[in-house]
Order: sequence, then structure tokens, then C-alpha cells
Amino acid sequence: MDTYKYIDTPEDIRVLLSELFDKEIHDMEDENLDGRLEQYAPFYKPDLCDDPGILRLVDISRELLNQHGFPVIDTPVSETAVECVVEFHMYKAIGDEMMSPEFTAHIDDHGATTCKVNTIIFYIEKTGLSGGDLLIYPNGKPHKKSNPLVELIITPIIINRVIVESNKILFLRGDVWHEPETMRNISNEINGVRKCIVVQIRRD
Repeated sequence: MDTYKYIDTPEDIRVLLSELFDKEIHDMEDENLDGRLEQYAPFYKPDLCDDPGILRLVDISRELLNQHGFPVIDTPVSETAVECVVEFHMYKAIGDEMMSPEFTAHIDDHGATTCKVNTIIFYIEKTGLSGGDLLIYPNGKPHKKSNPLVELIITPIIINRVIVESNKILFLRGDVWHEPETMRNISNEINGVRKCIVVQIRRD
């Protein structure tokens, strides 16, 4: 299995994604947290959720993950297991300050869920920002170095940068270390924005 894959979002689901995002995020529009607007929606278990948009999104996510070589499992393990998570993330940079997302380098396995997962990220919009890409560390967790030059020679860190753009999809294996990059506005006249929906579903 590949560690990650990056494709264009199929046109037939772009409207659904935008409408679903706007529905979930609108209550946060007036809240500003240190220049950052963000929302993490509660996770949705498909068997307990009655929102048809979320249910359809989970079905689409499962189909796309399986289709692109990141297989997921349909059968629940138990009543209490959290096997599917849906999150909505929005960042708005304000002024000329550099903005760092709260997420540091992490893996998705046994994070918001109780199991190993494969992840699909729907990048809905990224406009007016420099930075804000996704850094992937295929050879393991990056460590802060007491002597970066010496230790980098001994244990080189491989970094794959995914250039985040509007209307893109990232597939990511749940045991791969990754983190969003810091970002700032390209222009002080326009506040940049980065919107995405993250879906994690159980894998073997």
C-alpha cells in the first residue's frame, strides 16, 4: 500500500463538500482565536448519525479509499468502538502574522478513533495564503535535535511536501507521521483561508 496519494476532487462531489462544510462551520464564523478560526465537529459513527449529508460523505469516503488502494473495513468491531471520525477544519489568517495550526507531527492510528485507520482529506479551499501545505515524514516521527547538523547526518529526515490546493483529495495511511505547515497571508488586504474535511475509517 502507498503511504499517501494526492488527486483532484471529482467534480460531482465538490458542491456536496462545500455545502456540508458551510453547514457545519457557520456557527464559528464570528469567533476568533488568536487569528485562527477552526472547528472540530464531533465524530460521527455511521450507525448512530442521522445527518444524510454526513452519511453520504462517509459512504463516498469509504468508496474512494477502497478504490485508490487504501482499504477500509465496513463491519463494526463493537458497540463502543469509535471506528469512523469526521472533522471540519478551517483556518483564517489575519494581518501579517504567521499562523501555526495546533497540530504538531502526529499519526492518525488510535488518535480520534479506537483503531487503526486510513484517512481521506478533502481540501475544499485554500486561497490567499502562503504555506499551509502538509508535511509528511515517511521514515518516522521527526525529532527536535539538540545538534541538528550532526544528528541530521546520522539520521536523515525525509520530508515529503504535499502542496495543498483547492479541490484536492489526499489519501493517507494512518501510521504515517504528518503535520500541517505554518501559514500567513499573501496580502494584508485579504484574509487567506484554508478549509478541509477529514474522514478517518478503520482499516486492518
